[in-house]
Amino acid sequence: MAMKTASMLLLIFILSSQMLRAQVIGSGPGQPVELGRTVLGLGGAIGLAGGIGVSFRQHFPTVVSYQIVGGIIKPDTHLSYDVGFELQADIMKGTYNRFYLCGATGYFFNGEGGENELAAPWRVGLGVGSEWANFNTSQFHVSLEVLLTYFNDDTVIPIPQLGVHYYFF
Repeated sequence: MAMKTASMLLLIFILSSQMLRAQVIGSGPGQPVELGRTVLGLGGAIGLAGGIGVSFRQHFPTVVSYQIVGGIIKPDTHLSYDVGFELQADIMKGTYNRFYLCGATGYFFNGEGGENELAAPWRVGLGVGSEWANFNTSQFHVSLEVLLTYFNDDTVIPIPQLGVHYYFF
């Protein structure tokens, strides 16, 4: 069931990217737009490759950006935490959206007394993402990604990731 859902999300991404291409302002096919300045963002992200928790993003003046994610929960003696890193490269950028390639890696811990109960705590993912700005306030953005994710127990599955960020222009 999860594989079917992930496959449908990937198909939707591919089809919507073709529709969005006609709406992109300021770039031709295959020509990413550079921002011309550094932009910083703070928010949250949920992803089994790139991490779950508080997220920081930095878009460089070029087409490259990165994201750092981290989260921790310790209600008693049980500890859960993760830390992740993602690198993004814009393919297309419009007024209210951008389409990008991304690669992410993360480490996840869940256990007690220093023993990680997860069978595959390290993950690496490669895929595509799309980010949309709120039309009323262009500083608030939502992103959705689909990454083909490798778990260090040799499992490989496509997994969606979600992010919400507020950018400081």
